[in-house]
Amino acid sequence: VEGFTAADLIEQSGRVSPARAAEIALDVTAGLEAAWKIGMVHRDVKPGNVLVTRGGGSKLLDLGLAMFSRSEAAGAGGEDAAGAAEGTIGY
Repeated sequence: VEGFTAADLIEQSGRVSPARAAEIALDVTAGLEAAWKIGMVHRDVKPGNVLVTRGGGSKLLDLGLAMFSRSEAAGAGGEDAAGAAEGTIGY
């Protein structure tokens, strides 16, 4: 899928219009909902992990920290099995 990250969009354009931000957020929310329906928690949602496609849609990227919420290894509050916090600080 060709495109650029939302972080790149913000860096190049500065502020994104409220309408465009809402479109991106709705696409990301749909991706999170689809993941949740299969029991997956992303754990690293941030502008650098959102791809804005050339067609104008948005896709959620980087499932490297994702885990299934039903996993016995899943800790509370986004922690890994050893209790270390996961994700990107600030997000």
